Amino acid sequence: MPYSIVLVADDIEALGGVQRFANILSTGLAERGHRVSLLGINKSTDPMQYRRHSSVQTDSIYALPYSHFRQRVDNISTTHEDEAEIWHEHRLATEAGQLRLQQHIASWGPETIVVVLQISALIALQKAGLLETRPDRPRVIAQYHGSFDYAQARGVLPRIVDEFSAVDLQLFLTEEYARQFAEAGLPDAGYVHNPNTLPPQTFDAAQREQTVVSLSRLHEEKSLDELLTAWSLISEEFPSWTLALYGAGPERSALELLAAELGIAGSVKFCGVATDLADSLGKASINVLTSHREGWPLVVAEAAVCGIPTVAYDAGHGLQRLIADSRTGIIVPTYQPEDFAKALSTLMGSSELRRTLGERAAQEISQYSLENVIPQWEAIFEALLPQS
Repeated sequence: MPYSIVLVADDIEALGGVQRFANILSTGLAERGHRVSLLGINKSTDPMQYRRHSSVQTDSIYALPYSHFRQRVDNISTTHEDEAEIWHEHRLATEAGQLRLQQHIASWGPETIVVVLQISALIALQKAGLLETRPDRPRVIAQYHGSFDYAQARGVLPRIVDEFSAVDLQLFLTEEYARQFAEAGLPDAGYVHNPNTLPPQTFDAAQREQTVVSLSRLHEEKSLDELLTAWSLISEEFPSWTLALYGAGPERSALELLAAELGIAGSVKFCGVATDLADSLGKASINVLTSHREGWPLVVAEAAVCGIPTVAYDAGHGLQRLIADSRTGIIVPTYQPEDFAKALSTLMGSSELRRTLGERAAQEISQYSLENVIPQWEAIFEALLPQS
């Protein structure tokens, strides 16, 4: 029998790993006959066009996030808006959104499983009464998509433990993360790996361009300044190669300026958001990731599906599950752009090594295919809500 499943995130349309995961999981579950809905707490101000199964229903609660009103208040000296009026608008929008969220919650009965993918979304649902004691409330799963180290570094670990303690099941992305969170106060923590967001690809190594590709948000936490530093150390050695940065974000101007200062602007391309991941990766020869902490970096799996190896900082247990060092890619100690440059140079200098690592990556990443991961989710649902 099919399950009724609601996947909830801060938003469901923005550029981001959680959003890619939510959309591919919803598709995989819908293809198995389950009734699936996607709910965003906020409506994205810059939505992506994700491919979804036609049966998946979607909705967003708040048309404008809190940051919209905060920014208007911060710009009062220029706009001359009335601060009290801005906060009045915010209060009305909050009350209307709260009512809509409560209506959603009221429609979820004991046969519904709600999977909450971000802690701020869980907090919003709790405030709207999701976990109030009632015999007909839905089952609730909370899943954290970051690493344990990231939760510690950002100071959100106590909040995660507190909020996740109230739900029926807590899930993390690897066995090691589950163990760490269990030791931190969630003794029943479980885990399930994220599925590949791309289906198996056909690729021809002979058609590869001499391109190193990065696909990530242009955000400080992605440490793309270190990538540019590493590139500056080897770009003269490989004058025919290009570094292509795909993504959008607040750091673009600063990164463009840094590329110019490092004298590499001619070999670095800022390509904007990748509208076709398979195409962007399929043309490249090497994928790179310079984040210091990642939960389960989907782009590494996506690159592997396309048959290209990744050079990445050692960003956590999730990355270590996705890259077998020196077998399917190269893992470099964090904060070491010189070592990163050496690893890149090794791959850029050998088409045979790139081919070998890329072929192995494509073979080994298949264990995380959607077809393999969906049954794991179904087993979780069955354990939480047995069907006769």
